[in-house]
Amino acid sequence: MDYFMIAFIVMIMAYYFARIIIDKANKKLDPEKRAELFDIFSSGNKLTMITTVIIIGGFFLSLRFQVLDPLVTYIIYMLALFSFMIFKVINGHKKLQEFAYPKEYIYSFLFSSGIRFFGILFFCGLIMMDVLG
Repeated sequence: MDYFMIAFIVMIMAYYFARIIIDKANKKLDPEKRAELFDIFSSGNKLTMITTVIIIGGFFLSLRFQVLDPLVTYIIYMLALFSFMIFKVINGHKKLQEFAYPKEYIYSFLFSSGIRFFGILFFCGLIMMDVLG
């Protein structure tokens, strides 16, 4: 099994476990708070999708047209992706606090975000090892 497959499996598992954690936390919320989550986060979904497409599109275009060395392109892509993920977590944390969500829910949100971050970091790290080695 090559690095890509291992990295992909670990990333998918991380997202799966993060989803389980946040689903369990959602079940502990009262129905009004659960419905409010949709309103709080739905406004940013379009911007998140556009930003993600720009980051990924820029990465592939840079590789395709060899704008920069592939390793430099990869590092820039990783930094952009991680910066965006950190921004989304900080922004989500602020919104949950602003709307007075229980601390247990906020901890679950942060923990599941950390697991997703680990999955992406692991994925990028193994892919980088494959690119370098």
